[in-house]
Amino acid sequence: MRLLDQEVSYAEACRIGGITTWTGKRWRNGRNASGRNKAAPPANAVVPPR
Repeated sequence: MRLLDQEVSYAEACRIGGITTWTGKRWRNGRNASGRNKAAPPANAVVPPR
């Protein structure tokens, strides 16, 4: 997400991170609950430091 904030292209950010664009999209968008899997928030949801 930091790379995207620095205006690096989405595909390039995934390549630098060593992940596929498909995985990057899953991390970016989070996931819905399905079967036994719980929902997960998007990766850009930041928890404030303590």
